[in-house]
Amino acid sequence: MRDLLCGIPVLLILSFLPLSALAQDVALKKIRLGVASVVGDATTIYAWHQGWFAEEGLDVELVQNSAGAINLRQVLKGELDIGTVAPTPIVYTAMGRSGLDPNFRIFGSIMRSTRMSNLVVLDSRKIQDVKSLKGNRIALQQGTASEFFWHQMAIAHHLDPDTVEIVNMRTPEIPQNVGKDQFDAAIVWIPYEQELAQKAHTPAKIYNGDQFFTTSWLTVAQPQFIADNPEVIEGFLRALLRAQNLMIEDPMTIALVQSQYVDASPEELLRFYTSATYHLGLTESLLINLTRQGDWAIRKGYVNQTIPDFSVYMDAGPLKKVTPESVMLLR
Repeated sequence: MRDLLCGIPVLLILSFLPLSALAQDVALKKIRLGVASVVGDATTIYAWHQGWFAEEGLDVELVQNSAGAINLRQVLKGELDIGTVAPTPIVYTAMGRSGLDPNFRIFGSIMRSTRMSNLVVLDSRKIQDVKSLKGNRIALQQGTASEFFWHQMAIAHHLDPDTVEIVNMRTPEIPQNVGKDQFDAAIVWIPYEQELAQKAHTPAKIYNGDQFFTTSWLTVAQPQFIADNPEVIEGFLRALLRAQNLMIEDPMTIALVQSQYVDASPEELLRFYTSATYHLGLTESLLINLTRQGDWAIRKGYVNQTIPDFSVYMDAGPLKKVTPESVMLLR
């Protein structure tokens, strides 16, 4: 399967033209929004496509990047006003690995999932459970959420993760290298787990992180932008909340729209959506997740700072005005 993000930039530019004309007519507030995830940004894309941001007074220029880490970096450099990103780049940036001033605030979580990342064992006859991976090789993209997922997976199955040899490989390249005897298992995110299992030509087995791993897709902006533009952030959140409610009630409608922008059918997208929970919020569980990833990053030597209080990187003010019941922070 090709990268599902292929083709988005051209399509988004074409679809954006009518919205630009509308923006000139009604003097909408222009903002630059960075997106990167097929699953995580499903409701964001839909709200943009339907003109719901425009109804909130926003002329949104959608910028497609290949990773949330790029979105975060561009937010910090002032190249984007709002970006979407996973927890791992947040941890690295807050703990000094990126070399950039961590001048950002998380003002919402769009999506969370326990099944976004997966362990795929290529031959379940040879490797019958996770503990049997000891002494074998696992392909994953080092230094990313995939490696953190593997650490959690191994510990959950009473296996020392260091007893398995890591083969460092970019996630989209992993299915392309099946059959070359480079690895015995791999960590990949949706949709690559199905492609990998199909290409294995052996009885593959897929393990997800239902009991021990949760990832999120977060919205970030610079604190000054949030302070100077409260109506922008609140309008942005209202449009996302509207799309979230539709995702709960009628996900196929969103899949039909998103399929116009990605290399996947509505049926495939619907399967991807079922791996996630679309809930706009800020919760204590996110803080716990960030802290655990910070501890892991220190143990791996990826950062050399102490774990910060990640709550200082959250701004729940706008979300409390839009949907106060969605804020579940204990401090």
